[in-house]
Amino acid sequence: MANPCGGAPGRLQLTAAPTRLAICRLDPGQPIPGWATAGDLWSVSRSEAELSLVCAEALVPDGVTQSGPWRALVLAGPLNHDLVGVLATISATLATARIPIFAISTFDTDWLLVPEDQLPRASLALSEAGHTVDLEEAGLTPRGRLKRTATRRWPGRWGRVG
Repeated sequence: MANPCGGAPGRLQLTAAPTRLAICRLDPGQPIPGWATAGDLWSVSRSEAELSLVCAEALVPDGVTQSGPWRALVLAGPLNHDLVGVLATISATLATARIPIFAISTFDTDWLLVPEDQLPRASLALSEAGHTVDLEEAGLTPRGRLKRTATRRWPGRWGRVG
């Protein structure tokens, strides 16, 4: 995946996670709500200005400031911490295709969230750039269409973000 000098990665493997996600904003002093950490995938970041949550869209109560739905593209990991340009490689490809991203990094890998309605275009752009994108986990066909029997539950193969 990487050259021996720690340079930019070559072909990357990504998998689309099946969970529809929301990116939420709460006031910075609020406690982390239980609903935010109840799903299979979640992430929490706090700063002096805000409390940001990424969680299953279905769990977000009415009245919470949010954007979504988003879908996660998960880079196959674990990634070596000496790698340079992993996010830059993916984000540049998606920027060229005019697809917004929201990135989350964990110890083992990176998660790139893309708007759900743009997942097929993101998959196509990344594939055309030489990367591999598996839509099967998300219950989607290679063209980004939802399979009729797409009721699988996320197996948590990469662990939990949070």
